[in-house]
Amino acid sequence: MEITLRATEFEPDERLKQRAQKKISRLGRYLPDLERADIELAVEPTRGVEARRIVRVNLIKDGKVFIRVERKAADHHAAVDAVVDTLKEQLLQYKEMRVDWRHNRRGRHEKELEEEKAEEEEAE
Repeated sequence: MEITLRATEFEPDERLKQRAQKKISRLGRYLPDLERADIELAVEPTRGVEARRIVRVNLIKDGKVFIRVERKAADHHAAVDAVVDTLKEQLLQYKEMRVDWRHNRRGRHEKELEEEKAEEEEAE
């Protein structure tokens, strides 16, 4: 997976660049056919003392934006962690949905509802 990193309104240090690229590159484990990840680091001016840090990530698959996530935090490291957690969750949901569809299985949500109904019936 090719990773491009772009920063607007500030110059990120090498440690931040490496951390963002390393964490995003690990997402290739969940969906190997991802072509590219575009990472954008930005600063949003606020009235407070500290400006908000923004991280946006676009995952490209088959030449189209597949998933887009944006997170804001007090620093870029926390925002990168939040973006990676959200992307991991979304990729796992996609992968599970795709597997369930292929095998003609019911989705996770339906299974959870049935388990809750069974537990309620046992409690009665």
